[in-house]
Amino acid sequence: MAEAEPDAGREDQRPAGGQRPGADGRRVPAPPGAGNGHGGAGAGDGVYSVPYAYTLTVYVDEVCYLTVNLDPADAVFAVYDRENVQIDPKDGRYELIKGGTYTYTVSAPGYQSQSGSFTIEGDEEQSYTLEKSADSTLEELEAQWGGYWKNEDNQNIVDAAAPRALEYVEVKWKQQYGANADYSNSVSDGILVEDYICCFSGNVLMYLDRETGEVVKSASMAARGNSSFNKPLYGAGMIFVPLNDGRVQAFHAGTLESLWVYTDTVGGNASTALRYDSGYLYAGFADGNLVCLSVTDEDPDRTDEQKSAVWRKYDSGGYYRTGVYTGEKCLYACGRSGSVYCLDKRTGETLQSLSLPSEAGAASTAVCQDGGRIYFATENGWLFSYPTGRTEGWTRKGSRFWTWAAPSMGRPWSITAGSTWEAPQRTSTVWCWPPII
Repeated sequence: MAEAEPDAGREDQRPAGGQRPGADGRRVPAPPGAGNGHGGAGAGDGVYSVPYAYTLTVYVDEVCYLTVNLDPADAVFAVYDRENVQIDPKDGRYELIKGGTYTYTVSAPGYQSQSGSFTIEGDEEQSYTLEKSADSTLEELEAQWGGYWKNEDNQNIVDAAAPRALEYVEVKWKQQYGANADYSNSVSDGILVEDYICCFSGNVLMYLDRETGEVVKSASMAARGNSSFNKPLYGAGMIFVPLNDGRVQAFHAGTLESLWVYTDTVGGNASTALRYDSGYLYAGFADGNLVCLSVTDEDPDRTDEQKSAVWRKYDSGGYYRTGVYTGEKCLYACGRSGSVYCLDKRTGETLQSLSLPSEAGAASTAVCQDGGRIYFATENGWLFSYPTGRTEGWTRKGSRFWTWAAPSMGRPWSITAGSTWEAPQRTSTVWCWPPII
């Protein structure tokens, strides 16, 4: 096991907003998609040698600036280019290409979202007013274990005694649901809501009696769920289920009636743990997108209402078994491309990003938090830790990483009394790292 405090992940220095490096190393502002550069060089040998000469041709598209006015004022406006990449605002306005066509969404908790497209031909100011949704009739239920993790720091720590040996364990009940070793037809891990175990198998969402394991209530889902890697999530009187075909479905937690369905623009298996925070749901998909959804039931008269994302963050490697952590302002996420992101959790704006060392491999566990630090591990057996602020992103000073000779995939971390615990795959070893001082 090795410990170090080097450049544990390099801060991402890729040009932002379409900037490209100039010949002297400085960044030359150019709008996104602003054209191509062509260069050539020639030199001789010995007495015939001549200095290198470069010819650079840059085609620059005309830039337009979009300003938006929103009602309510705290609504979120997200705009995407033709590649479905979200464009972050600069100084309160959006830098777009003249003649370009863009798609957008406007959303706010408790309101009906809007979405559409527009073509911009010059500087514009646009206004959007959202209509309030009907008041929610959803009842908050008690969820003793409402999601993938026991607590909001993405950790599973309980104060309970464990059996000393197998002979002290008594099987209270067992029931057969689904098929063994079938990614879509096995039974998912359950969550505890009221007196029920909530789980799914195939395309059926179930409430099981805790005392007997018998099905008390069930509902059909829009597709099969990812039962091998994920589980349902409870939040705000709803049950959220990750599906296999790039969708997430929300159900009324009391009746299991369908409320809405989100279909991702890129798609892929929803194999990253869902997270609920203050009226928003965060979901990652294996084919590329991390999305934020307002959980508001905008059209109570429909059970198949199509939900629009508040914002989307694309990663070329996708998000696979790497749950996100949300703090007061920031969301921390790891993509399979080797990138680690700090985003504004409300708007999706990229606040910071860094690239992990290539030898570490891609992040392969959820991001968890303890004592003002975030932790995550990679597929090649590296554990990273970064200190964070309450409203800012991570800080490089005080970053740490450790290595061990075993991969870690999808497992939650446990951090107690400052020590970090993990049981890597294909080993019989439990690792413990002492507190960081």
